[in-house]
Amino acid sequence: MLPQAIAARALWGKGSEDALRVERVLLKGLKLELKGMLLPPLDVEASFGPGGLEKALLANAEKSLSVSLQGDGGKTQIEIAAKRLVLPFAQNIALDEFSAKGTLVAQDLLLREFEARAFDGILTGNARLSWGDAWSFGGEFAAKGMDAAKVAAPILSGGRFEGKGVYAMKADAPEKLMASARLDGSFSMQKGTLAIVDLTRTLQGTGGTGGNTLFSEMTGSVVADASRIQLRQIRLSAGLLSANGSAELDAQKNLSGRLQIELRAQVTQLRATLAITGTLAEPQFRRSN
Repeated sequence: MLPQAIAARALWGKGSEDALRVERVLLKGLKLELKGMLLPPLDVEASFGPGGLEKALLANAEKSLSVSLQGDGGKTQIEIAAKRLVLPFAQNIALDEFSAKGTLVAQDLLLREFEARAFDGILTGNARLSWGDAWSFGGEFAAKGMDAAKVAAPILSGGRFEGKGVYAMKADAPEKLMASARLDGSFSMQKGTLAIVDLTRTLQGTGGTGGNTLFSEMTGSVVADASRIQLRQIRLSAGLLSANGSAELDAQKNLSGRLQIELRAQVTQLRATLAITGTLAEPQFRRSN
């Protein structure tokens, strides 16, 4: 087990000319001690010069995770590659085929760019993890080509999801970061399926919960934190039918919201307000006018 403070001195410390110089280090199954963070054991091969670390390669035993470090004065260039990356402070978040480049200093990791696969699509962005008296993690992201059914089941059963936004979290310990997480962004989907209600039949008064609605486009904005997910400015286009409104999902998976739906045809024009209630597993829709 290598304490965090010793690891920092190894990366950025400079030895005196009279000191015994270590030029190369090989370690097997090293565990870095970082309070509140679950890090995997790593094999390490590192070389050092008069200015400190010159380069290092860290990898797990399966070679599915590798971290390359290159000394660069007071900071270290870092590259990360992983077949599957689990965030050490959020074990429920995993990214496939992850790669990133950035810089590492004593209390700050900046990933200028990252790319990963998630929900059968691509996730790109940047990230900054800082630690010291407090911990913070945040950045920007963009999602492209994600399977909407995997992102928002059971509400959606088809379509590809795209979105972008920012995320941030801050806490006094890494294990508390996710509880403070907040995301702000926008999304769009093309040629999808709303799998929980037939809006046309509901508008005509012949349907309620059940059925589905094929749509050509859906857009909106999202605000999410540990207590709720809010969808705002929802706009849906489905041929002659359109809808707009908002919805919310709380931490207990309870749904609430309202949709204004309209059907425009040559001979008729129908409008109605649809109240959304129930739970994510069993949503309910009711005409309120």
